[in-house]
Amino acid sequence: ARPPELNLFNHSITNLIDEVVETHRSVAQDRGIKISTHYETPELNIAVDADQLNQVFLNLLLNAFDAMEDGGKLTILAREQRPEWTGDLTSDTHGKSFVIITVTDSGCGMDDEQVSHIFDMYYTLKANGTGLGLPIAQQIVEKHGGKIDVTSKSGQGSTFTVWLPVEHAESREMSPVSLPDTTSATVQK
Repeated sequence: ARPPELNLFNHSITNLIDEVVETHRSVAQDRGIKISTHYETPELNIAVDADQLNQVFLNLLLNAFDAMEDGGKLTILAREQRPEWTGDLTSDTHGKSFVIITVTDSGCGMDDEQVSHIFDMYYTLKANGTGLGLPIAQQIVEKHGGKIDVTSKSGQGSTFTVWLPVEHAESREMSPVSLPDTTSATVQK
């Protein structure tokens, strides 16, 4: 299962996150989950495929809900950051900025073995899960030139971190299209 090709346009990452959160806020309230979002920069506009990135955020949100069966707290942070230069010439991150999104839950967490397989296709910790959500989320993030990882401790919750490069789509101006004149078409036999 591969996500379709990217359809990149400039979007506000914070608006995309807010859309997913607001759509599922009542589910969170019913489950006793308090969601808080914190954005260091209000807009964080970058070139992304909004539909596919919404799928990533939705998957992270729903997985966090499932990890907090008895309620809890879900915190989503977003910021822009330029990584420190490490001197590693094999790294292509020097000089680039990234939008970093962290999704932290106060749920059941995972042990090291579970964390090592969480992005494996068909690996699931849920009785009714398919094991496709996180691997597809990883594919989508990587197609955007980014990275996703997780830190977790059993009994203490999990934090998923998504890095997306700050890039902007070329301005797409709509130019008039010339259509052939079909009013004087002739049919040849």
